[in-house]
Amino acid sequence: MDPGYLFNQPMELHPQKPRIYDSDFSGIELAYREELNTYEVYTFNRTEMKWRYRFQDRPCPLEEFLRFWVSSFYWNSMHGLCLTRAERGRLIYVHKYFMRESTYEGKANYNIKKDYHQKIYEAFGIEPVIVERALSALAINMARERELGLWTPSKKDSLKIKEKYEN
Repeated sequence: MDPGYLFNQPMELHPQKPRIYDSDFSGIELAYREELNTYEVYTFNRTEMKWRYRFQDRPCPLEEFLRFWVSSFYWNSMHGLCLTRAERGRLIYVHKYFMRESTYEGKANYNIKKDYHQKIYEAFGIEPVIVERALSALAINMARERELGLWTPSKKDSLKIKEKYEN
């Protein structure tokens, strides 16, 4: 159920046992909140602790899953290449021209617009020709989205969706 990079092994869910894990790039705390019947996930390094997400230990009804899965294709992260790589000691994240490297020591942010293809190749091993094909497909999809008038949530709409599941 993890979005794909925080946990590198299965974890036991137990309301009375808070857990602290060591991921490849940070510490992770999993804590149960009885008043909401949710598990809260936090990451931390030597300088900060950050809330990531919460979930309930229950199956998600198919209709609910499909509604949010379909709407996720119109979120901002789908309007640019989004890459993540977790390895021992660090996490590398790229969205559009933004690159972040997170380690136990902290994080560093970079604008990679000038040497975009080279930075992606260095961090992920993806050849520039593949990056160009992905950017071309993305441009076609975004043009189609605009032509069809498909809904793209504003920041305010995205926050409303998030609030619904946090309360």
